[in-house]
Amino acid sequence: FPSKVIEIANNGLLLVTTDISDVKLIFGDSALYTNSKVNDFIDLLEWITINYSTAKKVAKKGSKKISDSFNYNILSEKLNIFLFK
Repeated sequence: FPSKVIEIANNGLLLVTTDISDVKLIFGDSALYTNSKVNDFIDLLEWITINYSTAKKVAKKGSKKISDSFNYNILSEKLNIFLFK
């Protein structure tokens, strides 16, 4: 799993990525996906500029997803439950 996607989302930036590793599994609709074709990537960038407010909502959702999924307090609590209950 690429650590850059966590850094991007954690900083409130819009995650634009290909469907690699478990990114789509973790982010779902909290990121925008493209394939490796240049024209499709350009189309997505144009969509973002036209639908900027929607893209900002997706970015915010991605940021929340990361804070909910990778928060050390939540992870340590889950680990504690796993190990001791």
